[in-house]
Formats: sequence, C-alpha cells, structure tokens
Amino acid sequence: MKITTLGTSHGDPTLTRFNTSTLLETGANGYLFDAGGPTSALLIRRGFDLNRLKAIFITHMHEDHYAGLSGIIKHQVKKSAPEVTTTIYLPEAEAKKAIHNFVAAAHRPIPESKIHYATITPGPFYDDGTLRLTAVPTRHFGNENRDFPSYAFVVEAEGKKLLYTGDLRSDFSDFPEAACEPGMTCFCELTHYRLEDALPVFRRLPLVRLVFTHIGDYWQEKGAEERFRAMTASLPYPASIADDGDEFIL
Repeated sequence: MKITTLGTSHGDPTLTRFNTSTLLETGANGYLFDAGGPTSALLIRRGFDLNRLKAIFITHMHEDHYAGLSGIIKHQVKKSAPEVTTTIYLPEAEAKKAIHNFVAAAHRPIPESKIHYATITPGPFYDDGTLRLTAVPTRHFGNENRDFPSYAFVVEAEGKKLLYTGDLRSDFSDFPEAACEPGMTCFCELTHYRLEDALPVFRRLPLVRLVFTHIGDYWQEKGAEERFRAMTASLPYPASIADDGDEFIL
C-alpha cells in the first residue's frame, strides 16, 4: 500500500504547500482522503491514471478539504473510461446538492453512471474487498462553536491498518486514541492544537510511525524543523512532517 501526501498545507495554500489531499494506492485502485485544491492537477502531474480512482472520502466540509472535487468530477465526466464510476463520500448528506450544483453551474451534465455520492456514517461504512474504512467522529467544528460532522478514518488494506485523523479540536481531546492499535501508522494533522499538549498522548501510542500533514504556519517558519526534531525525539517511534509529493510505503 502506497500513501502519497499530494497537498499538506492547512486552511490556506502556501508557497510550497497546496491544500490537503492524500492518495492511497492498493491493488489496482486509488482512493483519496480529502481533496483540497488543486487535487486533479496534482494527480495528473504525477502521472496517476484517474481511471483507477475508485472513491473519495471527505473528512469534513471545510473548503480546503473539498474544493478540488470540482476538477476531479469534470475530469471523470469528460475523460475517464465509460465503465469508470467514482464514488464521493461526504460527511453531510446536504453537501451532495452543494457540490453537484457547483459543478453543474458549468452547464455540464453529470451522469450518475460516472459520479455517485454517499454519506459517511460512524463505524464501518466502506468495504470493497480491497479497502475497508471505519469512521470515527471527531469534533473539529467545535473550534468554531458549531456542531457539524467531522471524521477520522481507520483504514485497512493488504492486512495492514493506518489512522488518518482529519482535523481535530484545538485541545486535542477528540484524537481517536482508542482506535490506535499496535503496528499502525498514523497520519495526523498539525495545525489546530499545540504539539506539546499532544505529546503525552503520542508517547503512549503503540504506533510504528507518525506522519504529520495539514501543516500550520508555525511549522513552516524558520527553525521549525529543528524545533520539531527536539520535541519529538522522545517518541518511541519515528515522526516526520510530510511535504507535498512525499510517498510512504506501508
């Protein structure tokens, strides 16, 4: 199983990072976790065949996690093979209409045979025989005193598991620690909480690797790499900050 961090910035792109999007490849299929802009362009530049894109999973309805959907939908409708269908899993049922109408504003029909929509529900919600996903509710919208769905995902493929957190609360209280199992790799956001507050939790996790994505401005400043290495040196497993285009083999 190969994981590529296509875009690794926080809510805004920077000079070196695009918005959040992560590609998982296993078997003949590709899957996206979040699709901030410009995901379709990043896939094309990497030579990824979008005919292989089977499903997209959006952790929550913030623009930096879903704005790349329009380009992907257009590509799949215009250029994918006739038999290819891509399913978009959204955290809110109402989001389907908004996404569909935004793309349809270009006066381009979107056949249901090409693009399906589904709603994420807590617990096991996806299993195609190659990839299995379990959604763990988080409380990211609580940072704005609002209560809309947001999720982390436990991902299973090729007999391995990983955790993809999505965005979290500023106090780190919704990190899905109970979902962490021995041997897991965790892809965790690094914007909405202080790393020093999260380190006690990270130290007791039975992980084999911790990769940070969705990188906040603080971790893109001068000297950030040295600060990060010093803070994570006590972890019992390797930790790193991902860059756009990094590849990880699990």
